Amino acid sequence: MFTKILVPVDGSCYSREALKVACTLLNAHRSDDTSPAGNASAGQLVLLHVPEELGSEPAFVWGVSAIAAGAALDEREAIGREILDNAGRDALSLMVPSPMILLRHGSPGQVILDAAREHGVDAIVMGHRGMGKFKALIEGSVSRKVSHHARCRVVTVH
Repeated sequence: MFTKILVPVDGSCYSREALKVACTLLNAHRSDDTSPAGNASAGQLVLLHVPEELGSEPAFVWGVSAIAAGAALDEREAIGREILDNAGRDALSLMVPSPMILLRHGSPGQVILDAAREHGVDAIVMGHRGMGKFKALIEGSVSRKVSHHARCRVVTVH
């Protein structure tokens, strides 16, 4: 069904659940593969992290300690790489090896949409909420923006 899935990860429990769903979908595709070669590596996972300005409170994320609200960009990038590394290890434990890893800057919704187009993904699987709950109240959620503007299927995980 899906051969290339983008999963934006921000360290939240919702992005972790989205990763599990994406891996399940890719594994289902592999088990349904009836090609003569039995192409077991037919699916690809693309993991994306967008370091964001944080609000006024520290955030606790995916096996990484608290991120201070005023953290410098290089510190947020280092934490983002750690989040991506953890997601990659989780994907491997879920039988999806060698994900493509992307660390990009910008507005999260737009960066997700651009990455999906650039990499020709069949689907975006993402959590319905991320770390920025207050910002979502003011500007609208990232998942809502992505689901309205994506040119591929979007699976929102609750």
